[in-house]
Amino acid sequence: FEVMLECLPSGVPARWVSVVLHRKHCRFRRTDIEESIEEQWQRVHKASGVRLFDGKLFRLGSCQRTLDKDGTQEVKFELGVTRFKSFLGTNMAPNWHKMSPEHLSSPLGCSALVHTSDGRVMLIKRSDKVAT
Repeated sequence: FEVMLECLPSGVPARWVSVVLHRKHCRFRRTDIEESIEEQWQRVHKASGVRLFDGKLFRLGSCQRTLDKDGTQEVKFELGVTRFKSFLGTNMAPNWHKMSPEHLSSPLGCSALVHTSDGRVMLIKRSDKVAT
């Protein structure tokens, strides 16, 4: 993986985080890549025991951190919309490295760690019956 944005250890309060959602941050389509996406989807779909759902995802266009003179850090995310099917057929495809970044699905993964007041940590186990 690649660290795309590193913030100060103090973190960034929600009021200093902004998100811009715009179609200009969506994946560029090309006929041959769309055909490849469909072929990959069908191949994985036919695999036994694999459940697929072509849900919507946010596509990471860019992210920037700015640091003001007073030490305040602001973070801006520029997002588009993509789909799991496109992710499977671009970023997860065997030939992903031959595609230019604007053709990749590049979904934004969001995770959370819940630390409860009684000192425990909540985890979610991903099903082994979903596509990887």
